[in-house]
Amino acid sequence: MTEEEIRQMFEQRYRDKLKVNKKKEEILKLIKLWDSDSYKLMDMEIFDKLNYNYTQRLTRLYALMERFRNELVVNGDISGRSAGKSVDQTLCEIIEKYLEMYPDNEGFYKWLAKKGYIDKKLEKNVDDLEEMRSWYLIRTDINCHDNTTGYEGAYMNYTASATEHTKNGKVWGIVGIYDDGELFPVGFNATVEAPPTCMQGGDSIVLHATVKRTTGEATCYVNETPWITFEDESIGPNFISDWAVEGKVINLTGSKTVGTRPGSATSGEWDFVLRIPNGSKKNELRAINYHSCDSRTHWVYRWCSIFEKDEQ
Repeated sequence: MTEEEIRQMFEQRYRDKLKVNKKKEEILKLIKLWDSDSYKLMDMEIFDKLNYNYTQRLTRLYALMERFRNELVVNGDISGRSAGKSVDQTLCEIIEKYLEMYPDNEGFYKWLAKKGYIDKKLEKNVDDLEEMRSWYLIRTDINCHDNTTGYEGAYMNYTASATEHTKNGKVWGIVGIYDDGELFPVGFNATVEAPPTCMQGGDSIVLHATVKRTTGEATCYVNETPWITFEDESIGPNFISDWAVEGKVINLTGSKTVGTRPGSATSGEWDFVLRIPNGSKKNELRAINYHSCDSRTHWVYRWCSIFEKDEQ
């Protein structure tokens, strides 16, 4: 590279760094505003009902901020804004009302129009709202594995709730079936955070998960690896379709796979990230499937509007 090219490269890096720092400062200012005594948007009741963690709340608030900025801000200002409030403060007021009224979108847009934040011709009508669809949780199925018995005293028992699966039993060691082997106690416990009851197409939901071995080492091959998908509701336990959205693992501590063999990992903790797609048709059914300890939790969602979500 020539001296001039090197100089230009470093100048570009410097400009890029300035842009990143400026964006970081803008976001930190927004977070401070969201959590101020005037709004307390991070503590809105709807986030508790949807089981949102801190990261999900920040993500949703930022998405709402950008959504209403695009919808309502014209030439740097909002129609009807009070003289004593900035644009960002007005957007916080709008987001606060939106979250308070959720999922009453029709009432929310009428409130916007009444406040003068939008022109009457932009007010959403019922027909528009019927086209605004989301994934709504309609039921939760738990597929717990049946207890089993094996050779000469071997067995495995299973329990399962929506967010916790276990299996415990006794398994023969590697040489135990055909000579003087030994029965080893084997146990595992796996947990996962419940997903939100409503998800938007394009959301990335984050679900915390753990797994651990609850017994000592044993000379038998028994491993446990939890996994999660979002796919067609009809897919049965322990199956995965070709087009399923698989959970990405982040923030891993320990191991996602634990086992009984000497030297195997004994515990792990991480976050599953699921990218939620839009539905392709009204009343489409899909499910978040969480598999662990040979059992499955099956959270079933319907793609529908707020007016359709309670239909049978």
